[in-house]
Amino acid sequence: MDFCLAEKSDKQQLYRLWGSAFGDSRSDIDCFFDGVLDYKNILVCRSGGKIVSMLSLLPAGIVLNNGQGANAYCVYAAATDSEYRNRGIMSRLLDFSADIAAKRNADMLFLHPASEELYTYYEKNGFERAFYLGGEINFTDIKDGFRYPYVAWDERIVRLAADFCENSVFLCRYGYADYSKTENAVRINSFFSADVKSLARELSKKTKCENVFVRLPESDASKALPQGMIRRLNGRAFDNNIYLGITLE
Repeated sequence: MDFCLAEKSDKQQLYRLWGSAFGDSRSDIDCFFDGVLDYKNILVCRSGGKIVSMLSLLPAGIVLNNGQGANAYCVYAAATDSEYRNRGIMSRLLDFSADIAAKRNADMLFLHPASEELYTYYEKNGFERAFYLGGEINFTDIKDGFRYPYVAWDERIVRLAADFCENSVFLCRYGYADYSKTENAVRINSFFSADVKSLARELSKKTKCENVFVRLPESDASKALPQGMIRRLNGRAFDNNIYLGITLE
């Protein structure tokens, strides 16, 4: 088994594995490869020249409460060929990705598991539960100047999330939100903003609805459910109640 970075000549193999694992259409996969993915951020395992496992690292910044930043990668589209599963290949690929990310001075890897079973799997591979969210509150109850640590997504990721989102999408100078609207309320499902109160206020104006509800990061893990997981790199300490927002499900 050879663990290495992908090359452009691997495109067809990557498409095959991605499509068989996630069922995405060719056009959807094209959106990722043409708009977001860089081959230096696609890690693979080869067996006899065949790509049998892959994952992508999406670069992301982390804005902390103290105003400092951290570097991170989101682990995305992790998949192993059905004939090669249950051999520990993905675990080794995750370790390889952690080594690559650490050498690039990243402070963490993070990801969004699709099921509780995957939370358990990733815990066995050095990840811990994180990105806790509290209950819904009306944006009017958020204190002015409220600060929270959050994932600072690349503009390309934001655009892609907007294109793929099945809910309504709102973009303004304060950031991005996907939301759903009922007769009496608007609920922000996820957002990307350094000032969610101002973002929600603008959304309230757009939808002509005074009740705009949002869920904010929760520091007490006993009061909330995790939205994702992190794997710490380079020994840097930070809280794990970062706001994840976009997950590209």
